[in-house]
Amino acid sequence: MSAPLAAPAPAAPTATTARVASIDLIRGAVMVLMAIDHVRVYSGLPAGGPTAGIFFTRWVTHFVAPAFIFLAGTSAFFYGRKHNDLSRFLFVRGVWLVLLELTVIRVCWTFNFDFKNYLLAGVIWVIGWCMILMAALVRLRPRTVGVIGVAIIALHNLVMRGSSVTSRSASCGRSSTSVSSTDRWRGRR
Repeated sequence: MSAPLAAPAPAAPTATTARVASIDLIRGAVMVLMAIDHVRVYSGLPAGGPTAGIFFTRWVTHFVAPAFIFLAGTSAFFYGRKHNDLSRFLFVRGVWLVLLELTVIRVCWTFNFDFKNYLLAGVIWVIGWCMILMAALVRLRPRTVGVIGVAIIALHNLVMRGSSVTSRSASCGRSSTSVSSTDRWRGRR
């Protein structure tokens, strides 16, 4: 006869993770799109691209920076639900991102140590400053933040209309009399 079967061992308790899988999936997809665009940059192909495939790849990658900033805000929201030091966390992380962008990332992107003539700051720099701004905004009431947000949206075009773009870096080297493709699309000359 066979020995009686022992009762199965109780299942190990499953640890619940605090991460939201869908956010991690979106973040991963955004990083893949970012890598595709960076390969295009390093290969020397122009942003408009000689083929439709490169053009549409560049078009899709325009969603990368806004997605990263949106996900940074989403992550800050989730962090703030469980921790009391959200403002300090955002400020410290923002300062680190700005410093990394202007030092390590800058050198890795340009392979150049000439910091005197460097005028470029990228997406990491923007996310860093947004985190520093959020460090102050999280201390305000939601209604106040909402009013500030609506004011930014409503007044954005007035500020942009009043500013003149005269520097070479801001106008991408175009003369002030040239007609951009956006102006042609809108029917302006």
